[in-house]
Amino acid sequence: MTKTTTVSNSRALCQSMLPYLSPSDVLRKGLYYIGVDHKRQAKMSERRKEEFFHKHFGSFPPIIASIWFDLCSTRNRKARLEKKEMTERGFIRFMLAHYFLWTYPKNVELMVSQFGFEVCERYMQGGELWYWPKKIAAMKKEKIVWRSPLNQDDTAQIPISVDGVNFAAWEVKHPTLNKDSSHFDHKHNCCGFKYEIGLEIYSSQIAWINGPKKAGKNDKTIFQERNGLKDRLADGPGKMGVADGGYEMGFLCIPNSLDSKELKNFKSRARCRHESLNGRLCNFKILQDKFRHGMKNHKIAFEAVAVIVQYQMDNGSPLFEV
Repeated sequence: MTKTTTVSNSRALCQSMLPYLSPSDVLRKGLYYIGVDHKRQAKMSERRKEEFFHKHFGSFPPIIASIWFDLCSTRNRKARLEKKEMTERGFIRFMLAHYFLWTYPKNVELMVSQFGFEVCERYMQGGELWYWPKKIAAMKKEKIVWRSPLNQDDTAQIPISVDGVNFAAWEVKHPTLNKDSSHFDHKHNCCGFKYEIGLEIYSSQIAWINGPKKAGKNDKTIFQERNGLKDRLADGPGKMGVADGGYEMGFLCIPNSLDSKELKNFKSRARCRHESLNGRLCNFKILQDKFRHGMKNHKIAFEAVAVIVQYQMDNGSPLFEV
């Protein structure tokens, strides 16, 4: 085959439309992008291929296939892909976004070593790198939802658990001082960002995300913000949630020495269940390691990861029951 023919075939591959892909297609393409050619794939068992795929992208093929399908078909303008993006080239960049969020490489060279033959080094820097995580994060509108009870006559909302989670970050510059102490995170002993998360107690559905906030802000202050979670819970009778001792009584059930044994156990399991969600978020290296791309990009990364985790919970990996 001549060089001209190879280039021509490569261009045709990148321009071919890929609006919908099966999990097996995603598995085959994903492994190929990280250097596992089709001959080697043929020698691997299905379980081994899926495990290898998960180690590089953080999700199994059916999850990523579902996200790709929704990005191609959603009516959400911020998330929906253009026709020119529903191509092999677009899918490569989509998979690169998953790889980036899951592994958070220390430098561009590490990413080039995996995807270098598919994308150039220039693409792996700046705004172009964040384009696809931003697309995934935009699915927050469909996946992170505050649902209403099935019975429309019922004024009580679906009960939620509430917790704040901190993430370490590089030092944020203060406009006049050497450092901004309000960003100091006592949990990580460094600069950080904080998010408030609401999770439905009786289902694996993230209902609320608020952030990023400065890590120095306590959970109670964030909860009481105007148009925040407190106002949302106060919008009707009987609207309650379960939280730890860092919150206030009234709208949230916090630990109480007067609780019965059954109620104590219920509150404890609800809080532990919420912590397991936090753990799933922190499995992604981009949230586990010290973040180095600023507060604005951290919001994109966190929301993208939250959307991916919600897809995982909706497709065979729910949280344990209370």
